[in-house]
Amino acid sequence: MKNDLYSVDGEVVIGSVAIAIGRFLSKMKLWNIRSGHVSEKRLIELGKHELLCGDRMEKLKLCEHCVYGKASRAKFNVG
Repeated sequence: MKNDLYSVDGEVVIGSVAIAIGRFLSKMKLWNIRSGHVSEKRLIELGKHELLCGDRMEKLKLCEHCVYGKASRAKFNVG
């Protein structure tokens, strides 16, 4: 610790990187995530206007983040 901060001894390595992704995301799912979880209808509309880099839009599968984002809390009576 120096000046109330922890320092880390290390070095910068410059070179190629190899990564592995455990799942494949469809173009529709990827655009859904990139656009802030807009609806399937809106993505299809964006595709019609050539705003999705020419990617073909298909049916959007269930997205848990979209479901949770549209959920609302149930009201309850006080007293």
